[in-house]
Amino acid sequence: MSQEITTGKSTEQRLRLWASALLLTGLMLYGLGYLHINDAESAMRRLLLAALTCGFYLYSARRGWATKWACGISLLFSLYVMLGIGRGYGYPTTVLAASALETDVQESWEFLLNLDVTDIALGLIAAALAVFYGRLRPQALRRFSAVLWVALAILNVFGLFTVQAIKSVVKYRSEHAVLEAKPGAVDWQIERVERNRNLKVLVIGESVNRRYMSVMGSPWKTTPFLDASPHVAAYAQYHAPAPNTVTSLVRTLSYSSMADGSFDPDRNVMALAHAAGYTAHWISNQGSVGKHDTKIAWIARQADTYRFLDQPPAVAPYRDDFAMLNVLRSQLETPGTIAPDAVIVLHMMGSHPDACERVTDMPIAFQSGQGHHIDCYLTSLRKLDLFLQALDGLLQTWRPDQHEILFVSDHSLRVEPASDWERWKEQWHMPNKNIYVEPNIQEAYDTALLHIDTGRKEAMRNATPISGYDFFHLYANWLGVKSRMVQPDKNLIAPTSSAPIQVYNWQRMVPWSELPDAPVFAPAPAEGGGAVSAAAPAR
Repeated sequence: MSQEITTGKSTEQRLRLWASALLLTGLMLYGLGYLHINDAESAMRRLLLAALTCGFYLYSARRGWATKWACGISLLFSLYVMLGIGRGYGYPTTVLAASALETDVQESWEFLLNLDVTDIALGLIAAALAVFYGRLRPQALRRFSAVLWVALAILNVFGLFTVQAIKSVVKYRSEHAVLEAKPGAVDWQIERVERNRNLKVLVIGESVNRRYMSVMGSPWKTTPFLDASPHVAAYAQYHAPAPNTVTSLVRTLSYSSMADGSFDPDRNVMALAHAAGYTAHWISNQGSVGKHDTKIAWIARQADTYRFLDQPPAVAPYRDDFAMLNVLRSQLETPGTIAPDAVIVLHMMGSHPDACERVTDMPIAFQSGQGHHIDCYLTSLRKLDLFLQALDGLLQTWRPDQHEILFVSDHSLRVEPASDWERWKEQWHMPNKNIYVEPNIQEAYDTALLHIDTGRKEAMRNATPISGYDFFHLYANWLGVKSRMVQPDKNLIAPTSSAPIQVYNWQRMVPWSELPDAPVFAPAPAEGGGAVSAAAPAR
């Protein structure tokens, strides 16, 4: 009888061990990004990785100290699972390393305060399973090889994650070290510069999905100023080079190639402005120079003057894009600071998630029925419209009918209709992740390009496919630069097609047309366009 009881307990222990090992394996592979739908890993490699990870758990159970080590490793990685990075973006890459190292304290807090409850739950479940596994005391267990255990401890999802994370950081550091150097000498092969007397302002937006801009044909009335202005040219088929800020903007603002995704940071918008004889100024509401400076800040520092709003002295409204207009107004009012035909760059925080943090000073102007977060996002596009209207008004007082504004956004976002689960979370005031970066979908690259020219008397809507890899040529022709390096047919008046469009999806260049598309939700007819009110933000 006692032997039967012992055998029964042994069988029960083995079942618990196998169950915990399998569940932990699945959770860790999923939470760390190795079952991500966009992974380049083949199914066989994922199966092999799962087998090695499960084998690590099963073999560790043969010794108490090995079990504790496996439990501790699992608990450590459970914390990462809670962040939702693996589930949302996949395994470690240079892009993720750059995003982590280049973020500031404010963005980090925003990220932590908006963790998805699903990711937190997965992390807590993984931690609970790890503790359960660590408390198992299976009988044991034949021979145990420390060498084999070390091999299994390395050859599993944790080992692969660690190696890829280190490689990503090292690669990022090597790129960062190069970009910290002074810009190299560039022969622009300029033949002549046909300058006009207009003040030129380049506005760099953030996370703008043109599919929800009424000036681009959307039924959402998000851009009433741009809709009504006769000076606006809207390019309804502009595609960002890449799906996030780090990878996209450096290609947008540098001389780059759609053929292979390469770019030359020395040949950038500031360097060309200087070569063409312009004075250049940069005002940024994004990250400043510092330990984790971005590639874009490196370009910004090449301006004649640059100002980052996260550096003292503070400018009201604090860390709001409209504060850049106050800085610009002060510079315009200071004699000799800005030449009448200078080039000015304004780098917005824009609709950067969390969008609700960008519109705290104005009423939520839309009721989409898709959750508060999307209402905030649509309102942030309205705020962009108000920003461009205010900028145009400011320039009109200083350079009446002699100014131009060129707006380009770094990338778009996936704006996903709320599921029943997300609606439930909305009721309990839980943050949703239905607005996010998604590298393998067309919508991620469908962003905005606009040109406001006081000399234009009739609005223009252009549907020519334009690649962000050709933005540098548009910019150069805007400055009037004639050079063998600049394609004259890539201009803002009548741009030639960039088709077939290719984009960089964090891993390789892919045809945009071959990426899957996603539905865009429209306002309910009874809501009359979804708009409630369009009050300007308080200043």
